[in-house]
Amino acid sequence: MTASYSDLRVLDLSTRLSGAFAARLFGDLGADVVMLENPQGHPLRLQPPFLTDKPGPNRGVLHAYVNW
Repeated sequence: MTASYSDLRVLDLSTRLSGAFAARLFGDLGADVVMLENPQGHPLRLQPPFLTDKPGPNRGVLHAYVNW
């Protein structure tokens, strides 16, 4: 049996990997996920490891994984 959460809207207010990953799982199951970040951005954007050798915003591998 396959669960579909297409009628569900999830508000992601997380600041840690566990919350971001849970939001991704809801999205994978069909929910509409809305991520709300503070003005500095989600902490995972700046957390190593980085997509390139150079640190900076939007280069965090974990952020890229949970928000593709």
